[in-house]
Amino acid sequence: MRQKNITSFIYNHTWTIDYMKKYTKGAELLRPGIIRFATNFIAFESIVRSKQALNEMVTSSAWKRSIYARKPAALEMMEVINSSEFWKNVVDVFKDPRIVG
Repeated sequence: MRQKNITSFIYNHTWTIDYMKKYTKGAELLRPGIIRFATNFIAFESIVRSKQALNEMVTSSAWKRSIYARKPAALEMMEVINSSEFWKNVVDVFKDPRIVG
């Protein structure tokens, strides 16, 4: 799942966690745990709720100046955040009655 690029990169660096929280007003992104499907869906949903904040974060001047913005994993994360295809697929997932009940 492509959203894993977002959570993995952010939570691997203290600076990016703190910086993300600035944009999400202190909210955490949920990360998958032991119960795979439910937690993957919950993690996915938390990224959806934070879409605008994540976009603002990776387009900010402080982000662009940071050493983190140039890391390969960050570039992958930004690709997902900026992918219109990814967000279109998100809409499709939440429309699927087999997934949302």
